[in-house]
Amino acid sequence: MKAKRDKKYTPRMVLVPKIIPRATALEAYPGLALEFHLKLVAARVEPSIATINQLSKELCVIAGAMSYESNGRAIQGRKDLAALSIMSAIKVLESIVDRHTRTGKVFVSEFEGKSLIAAANGIDSVLSRVSKRSYEIAALEVEGYIKSEKTRLAA
Repeated sequence: MKAKRDKKYTPRMVLVPKIIPRATALEAYPGLALEFHLKLVAARVEPSIATINQLSKELCVIAGAMSYESNGRAIQGRKDLAALSIMSAIKVLESIVDRHTRTGKVFVSEFEGKSLIAAANGIDSVLSRVSKRSYEIAALEVEGYIKSEKTRLAA
């Protein structure tokens, strides 16, 4: 005959697997993330044509790296978060430069600053997904050291 169980019954908690958090740019490539965010802060805090141009160039490099990662597919016309974030940041920078050409003053309004910060979150997700190699190739292409496939075909 089986002995009677003398332990108190305690139901076990159901273990739900943890959702793996998305890697941020800070975790994937801390140097790239730091460089991007420093340029963003410089453009917001001390706006000048030089800081706006640096941020614009950085956005072009990130867009190029994203294009390399998606087999040369341009970001224009795409509807994913990363492409929309880059395009919105570029539109904000274009509005700042347009205002500078009209008025001669360079400043970032509160709304434009918040828009840049909101776009930075989506751009962080791009930086965490692109490879360091595609980022470096895009940087060389933006600097004009190498020609892109389109310019090679046109030449």
